[in-house]
Amino acid sequence: MGYRWMSDPTSYTNLDGQTKVGPTFNFEYSTREAYGKNIDWPEDGPLNATWWHLVTKSMSSLPPLSILPSDSIFHLQTWKRTRV
Repeated sequence: MGYRWMSDPTSYTNLDGQTKVGPTFNFEYSTREAYGKNIDWPEDGPLNATWWHLVTKSMSSLPPLSILPSDSIFHLQTWKRTRV
């Protein structure tokens, strides 16, 4: 479905020597909701190469800061677009 989960690997040492509890994973964001808002795609459609092509095409017409999820750890203060 395209969900992003985050875990803090520095906490894994707390798990040494026990087998009852595993690492904690926290939901970060839904890829479909974060990047697919501006494309016409079925809600239950796969996030395949065609989906990513449409997302990339849509992103190219948006202002640079609007392409990142606002609550993501990837949110940057400044974002420079460079053309190759």
